[in-house]
Amino acid sequence: MGTGHSLLTSRQCPSPKIGSHRTACKFEMADEENFSWVFESLVGFLKGPVWEAAVLTFIERKSVVFDPVDGDEEEYKKIFEEYKNLVDTMLSSHMEDLGISPEDFQKACSETEKNIHSQFRK
Repeated sequence: MGTGHSLLTSRQCPSPKIGSHRTACKFEMADEENFSWVFESLVGFLKGPVWEAAVLTFIERKSVVFDPVDGDEEEYKKIFEEYKNLVDTMLSSHMEDLGISPEDFQKACSETEKNIHSQFRK
């Protein structure tokens, strides 16, 4: 692998099948201290075209419901739940595609938070 991540085992990820958007690639955490690739992968996904297209489409479809004068609180709550489901589904799918477990994600966020705090304390 060209990136040389110390987190990857020597096993290579299988090539995706034609027409398949997912690969069955599982990563093993060889270095407990280095979860930055997990966090960076998710940030990259959140900045990418797949995420942007899905969120913008959702916003465009649902924006007509929001009336600045007379709003329907129940409808707003329903739309918020739909949005949370969209976010959860998209992030879960991305994590599954990369073989990132919920535990790996939590560890990556914790490590990143520690690194951010230590950078600001210097």
